[in-house]
Amino acid sequence: MTNLLLYNLPKEKEETLASIARGLQLSYRVILPEAFGESIGKLCGAPAHESDKAAAGLPFADEMLVLCGLAEPQLDLLLFALRTAKIPVRLKAVLTEQNIGWSGFALRAALAEEDAYLRRQ
Repeated sequence: MTNLLLYNLPKEKEETLASIARGLQLSYRVILPEAFGESIGKLCGAPAHESDKAAAGLPFADEMLVLCGLAEPQLDLLLFALRTAKIPVRLKAVLTEQNIGWSGFALRAALAEEDAYLRRQ
């Protein structure tokens, strides 16, 4: 299973995050815009979602990071490393049973809505 899905990260951020991932022995995958309609479960390599069909959506340029199958200590180490390296990614999600079948478009929409709500508070 791929541990990290990277959407729309600038090259410098992508390279730093890739270095962090290698140091933590995590795998990562850069998701290109043509794959934004694929389910995040399929992109992470979750076997039950390999046959999900692509979904349509509006193009987006937001940076997004999806964390797949990380144990809590790995998650803590990764988030600490991102903070230490000053690599902010506003839209982050953990793969769950609820979102495993969502497309990148759907996940981005949900995260953007949540982010907007939190910023208003």
